[in-house]
Amino acid sequence: MIHGTVSAAGIPTIILSIAGQEWTATIDTGFNGDIELPEVLRNFLNPQYVGRVTSALAGGQTIQEDVIWLIFLLMVKCLR
Repeated sequence: MIHGTVSAAGIPTIILSIAGQEWTATIDTGFNGDIELPEVLRNFLNPQYVGRVTSALAGGQTIQEDVIWLIFLLMVKCLR
């Protein structure tokens, strides 16, 4: 079970143990629900490149990002 915290600003984070280290991951609840991890973890997680997407942000900007498919077991229990 992975437990996380929510900051005073309402930002949810979890700690993931990957490659013998603990990494803080922010859960993106407002945009796409993805988890963004440091690039340095790429070789440890066997990611599969899917392609590029274009996203329109709330501030009127448009960004392009790589889409990576990554499968790992994540069990989350929400506590109030």
